[in-house]
Amino acid sequence: MEPRIIFQIVFLLFCFKANKSETLKDVKDFLKTYNEQADKLQHDDTVASWNYEIDMSTENKKETSRISGLVSKFSQEYKDKAEIILKNINGDIPSSLIRQLKLITRTSSSKDSNEAKLIAELLSNMTAYYSRTEIVKKIDGEEYHFKLNSHLLPLMSQVEVENLGNMRWAWRVWREAVGIKNKPLYVKFVELANKAARENGFDDFGDYWRKEYEVENLENMIEDILMEVMPLYKKLHAFTRYKLHKHLGNSSLEGKNLIPQHLLGMWGQNWVHLFSMMCPFPNKTIPDVTGEMKKRSWTNIDLLKQAEEFFVSIGLDKMPESFYNRSLISKQQGKKSVCHPSSWDLGNGDVRLKMPCMGISQGDFITVHHEMGHIEYYLMYKHQPSEFRTGANPGFHEAVGDTIALSVMIPEHLESIGLLKGMSGDEEEEINFLLKQALQKISFLPFSFIIDKWRWSVFRGDVKPDNYNTYWWELSRKYQGMKVPIVRANDSQLFDAGTFFHVAHNTEYLRYFISNVLQFQFHEALCDESGHKGAYHKCSIHKSKAAGRKLRNMLELGKEKPWPEALEVLAGTRHLSSKAILDYFKPLENWLDQHREANGYDLGWDDSDIDMQKMS
Repeated sequence: MEPRIIFQIVFLLFCFKANKSETLKDVKDFLKTYNEQADKLQHDDTVASWNYEIDMSTENKKETSRISGLVSKFSQEYKDKAEIILKNINGDIPSSLIRQLKLITRTSSSKDSNEAKLIAELLSNMTAYYSRTEIVKKIDGEEYHFKLNSHLLPLMSQVEVENLGNMRWAWRVWREAVGIKNKPLYVKFVELANKAARENGFDDFGDYWRKEYEVENLENMIEDILMEVMPLYKKLHAFTRYKLHKHLGNSSLEGKNLIPQHLLGMWGQNWVHLFSMMCPFPNKTIPDVTGEMKKRSWTNIDLLKQAEEFFVSIGLDKMPESFYNRSLISKQQGKKSVCHPSSWDLGNGDVRLKMPCMGISQGDFITVHHEMGHIEYYLMYKHQPSEFRTGANPGFHEAVGDTIALSVMIPEHLESIGLLKGMSGDEEEEINFLLKQALQKISFLPFSFIIDKWRWSVFRGDVKPDNYNTYWWELSRKYQGMKVPIVRANDSQLFDAGTFFHVAHNTEYLRYFISNVLQFQFHEALCDESGHKGAYHKCSIHKSKAAGRKLRNMLELGKEKPWPEALEVLAGTRHLSSKAILDYFKPLENWLDQHREANGYDLGWDDSDIDMQKMS
């Protein structure tokens, strides 16, 4: 038979198959096969990633790239099949099955296996630069090695006149060591990620991220919420600038000047290190459990057990025994790990925590609750098919643990579990507590907004590589009220955004903005369910089975429903709203208004203030 005739027969058979009417049985059979294969491949992919992040060896890096290629090929194969089925469905197919098919078609994997492998390698290399970089500095002829988490971040938390030079140095050298190396890798990554996204029907890779939220006008919705919170942020910013000026005595912190970023941390997203300097009523007891935990000789396991007790007290699941056996909660001798804490779902109830840099501190106490919130979510939706085993949207996953932390950190709860003593509960202690919360929650919102606003513009092609840094600082000045602390040359080579973990690791960051708003809606709804009366910043749902049931009902859905429906199950509304977070901080906002009126300092900042005067 002639080759041309063979080709025609094969083509006709393909067309017949592609246009075959798909029945309910066909759809179920397809999804059964897909879920079996997806579960196996997702497990292998997660194991490879886990092995690399706990031991950043060349061998483990190669394995992550190999598995990523298989995942990309699998995703493309089943995307094409699912699209054909959706076009040819005949009969009444349950909406949950249609939703699974549509989610299968939503992929950004490259159709070119070599390019998929290269994308994985670029991300591994950027993550490695972030995680492995050590700054070498000679002091009095002796060589010292400075790591980010162990040395640079603690150094930058000591905001004193005599330490300002060291803070500027740490801020600068981290960006020179990591950002400049990561920039060419990121430029190539953007090119390949955009190509893959467009092959799959998206405008660009940022469009792929935004489609995950299943709402129109996402960018406008998020910016509107930020603008609703911005008056409170500006009041906090003004108070912070006033206190820094009083503490450091530098004229550049007067008026409507921008705040040099190094005074607010490595990236300026969390100002809690300034609390002792800013505390409104320092003679009052300050809620901090670090000392009590150390006094009791707590171990890392004790932190995990305390977090587990809270979740169990509201009727959620205990951690499986394998969680304690397989998690990494301390540094390994002779191995380099990704220090950044993360929770892991390897399937079939195999859940783990990676937190090798954990210590006994209030910060880690909160982080453990946050990460265990992810793990409870994994356990709640483990019965779901593959496409539904994730959060209703990425922000939901981040919000669960933080919602619990809002209950955990109130002084009344810490007293009830014996970690805090001597609180009177008066208005001054209340303002101290709310300010400390705001230095973490409110200060974070503009930063969590600009990370992805910057990346969306990069992926769209609106910002070219030579202007990466220029645009980054335009956003920082406009939304954060911050500026570069020093003059630097070669701006076109700089890549300050790429010195942040989630950019180097390519983790979408809007989830954290949404979580920071959503957790207050969750908290308010759960407090109401628990029977709490009064201010929400004084509510703990500890031991409330009623609140736990309501939370479980939402968690068990996974991604079975669009997120507005999941939100309605818990909070009785389908809309993300700033009302709950503003209500929570209203007593602090009133106090900030009174303090500024009494002391006469300015509100807001001048975007054009780019004088990079050295702080002395």
